[in-house]
Amino acid sequence: MCVIVDNNQCHKLWNRHADVVTLVNALEARRTVLVFGGKLTREYLESGSMRRYLARLGQMGAARRIADDDIRREEESMAGSCVSDDAHVIALARVGKVRLLCTQDADLIADFKNRDLIDDPPGSIYALGNRKANDRLIRKHCQCHASETTR
Repeated sequence: MCVIVDNNQCHKLWNRHADVVTLVNALEARRTVLVFGGKLTREYLESGSMRRYLARLGQMGAARRIADDDIRREEESMAGSCVSDDAHVIALARVGKVRLLCTQDADLIADFKNRDLIDDPPGSIYALGNRKANDRLIRKHCQCHASETTR
């Protein structure tokens, strides 16, 4: 799949913040897809700006929603395995086969890099502000096609 953006960082997308400009450019050029679902969707929709940005990405074919029930089942299957309070993000990554995450949450990073939780391939963290590394990560993890997206 492509990339998950933690709710705590999503405001940077529609603001085209320097930390995520590489990601925004890749999304808008349809070189990557924002993957969301379950509790993360509900968190995203609390913000009118994110709701509008998500609709825009959907129209462009740069967003993909994973079924809430699939994420819930996966989250239940790994109960107690996460250090963070973001098991829903780890479940989303597992169900959606997403191995790139944009976050600054240290506990979520630890979970995402835990090979017992995310493996084959292991997870990578989108390095806020590091354009060269981020270009490489997007090329590595985001070989998506618009036909894989849903609106």
